[in-house]
Amino acid sequence: MKRFVLLITLFAILISTTSCAFQPKIGDIMNSFFDEPTRQDKVLETLKYIRSKGIKAAISVKPNTPIEEAFPYLSELDMVLIMTVEPGFGGQKLIPETLKKIKALKKYCIENNINIDIEVDGGIGPDNIGLLTSNGANVIVAGSAVFKADDYNKVISKMLDEANKNPYIG
Repeated sequence: MKRFVLLITLFAILISTTSCAFQPKIGDIMNSFFDEPTRQDKVLETLKYIRSKGIKAAISVKPNTPIEEAFPYLSELDMVLIMTVEPGFGGQKLIPETLKKIKALKKYCIENNINIDIEVDGGIGPDNIGLLTSNGANVIVAGSAVFKADDYNKVISKMLDEANKNPYIG
């Protein structure tokens, strides 16, 4: 049985850099670094530098960014975060077109023997988590669906059940 990771976030910090001035120090709380790939000329250089410091590197892809823009960087990534809503506020509905990005990224990774996590964030709940996992997502961020529920444990359990009932099968 495939293991799925369900992340529950209270807030997210988006970081954007313009150079390799990013200098993590031992003891920093952050263990992952996200950046939208279209915002930077030296993305590959920055990713290599981040990983050389023992920090997991990830990029985020917004709904209107073609997933193919992430492909050149996959060899230096531990994870790709596909935003399934426009970033900015909670409670939005998942954008259905983002499912194609998840599937295309998973397919590309399999075809090119690349092993990364595919994280999704935005508009995710018990009713649609199975669509995400069956398309290849294995790290799920759930905010409003959990925190607006009367019973957190019940919603989390239902989401994990749905994820495990709907694995990626290609």
